[in-house]
Amino acid sequence: GKIKESDIVLVSGAAGAVALMGVLTLLPSKLGPVGVSILASLAHMVSQVVMAWILIIGHDGIFLALPWFLIGSWFTGLINGLLAFLILQRIAKHHTMEIVWR
Repeated sequence: GKIKESDIVLVSGAAGAVALMGVLTLLPSKLGPVGVSILASLAHMVSQVVMAWILIIGHDGIFLALPWFLIGSWFTGLINGLLAFLILQRIAKHHTMEIVWR
């Protein structure tokens, strides 16, 4: 079928998060799962809002909601990052693996 604008908006969020994580790998200081998750969540939201503005809404008013969207994204990234950290710690504990943050 035909690709809809909403599909592009959906994929743009994932693309923004992945792009940000790629950039993070190039930086000298490394973040743990919580920091990466928060930043990826924020990038995901910004990418979706910008793409929705370009393809669907076309009105600058959408950016008035962006701070609220970013607050929600920050909390979502925090929760996901904390869960990822706890899971990685549990895996390391039970499998005697050393987890290296690269």
